[in-house]
Amino acid sequence: MTGLLLAVATTAQAGEFVGADGAPMALIAEGPFLRGSAAGQGDPDEEPQRTIMLNAFYIDKYEVTNRRYQVFLKATAHRTPEHCCDPSYNVWRGTEIDPVLLDHPVVNVDWFDAEAYCKWAGKRLPTEAEWEKAARGPKGRLYPWGNAWDPKRANGASHWAGNDFASPAEVAAWWADAGAALLAEKGIRGMLTLPVTALESGATPEGVMHLAGNLWEWVADWYDPAYYAAAPERNPPGPETGDYKVLRGGSWLNHRRMLRTTARDGSRPTTRNHGTGFRCVRSP
Repeated sequence: MTGLLLAVATTAQAGEFVGADGAPMALIAEGPFLRGSAAGQGDPDEEPQRTIMLNAFYIDKYEVTNRRYQVFLKATAHRTPEHCCDPSYNVWRGTEIDPVLLDHPVVNVDWFDAEAYCKWAGKRLPTEAEWEKAARGPKGRLYPWGNAWDPKRANGASHWAGNDFASPAEVAAWWADAGAALLAEKGIRGMLTLPVTALESGATPEGVMHLAGNLWEWVADWYDPAYYAAAPERNPPGPETGDYKVLRGGSWLNHRRMLRTTARDGSRPTTRNHGTGFRCVRSP
């Protein structure tokens, strides 16, 4: 099984690639992109805004699904995804999972789990710069689809509430009240993830989906709030060391502020929870 999955992947239509795990990938062309936010337009760790040059790379069009992760589990005997602190969020029994969740993104995986999957599939985790370029394009979109916020295009709190929120505090209050009732009614094991092919209108021009919302995504880099000022202008690899790994994209729980293409967060690499997943990249 492993040998089959790690066989040479095949080229699909122009600009696409099929990874060794069967996942379709989109080509992000070599060239510059505008990284970060201008002063006062985002959080301090998004500054300074700079033009960065990246080599071409392929990125998974979708977050890694439970279906693909199941194949990985059965081929490698890797540990089963489990929530760090609350077993009520666990969705696996060994290598088996409710079929209704097969095409939802895998959750309860830490940075090391994500790295192991990508390596097994002949890929790697994206650098933070690669992830951001895929999300915002060369001209610096605020959201993967463009510059205008639209709650129907991203799986965040506003998508489920049916209205927008002025602040993250309003989101927290909604989840504690009406949101909790909705989660009990429509959630699966305490989650409101969507299948990775849902919300096509939120895709990038290259067809990469859910770079805003659904799940936070692990990337390769250590988190440093001051790194943008010191990073090299070509292919920045991220800090050499740190305590936290970078997360990007926001989740189904979040306010639109965390779903911006420039928003950054960090978590200890051993953290496993129901709001975090990943996708992989590979170099041409």
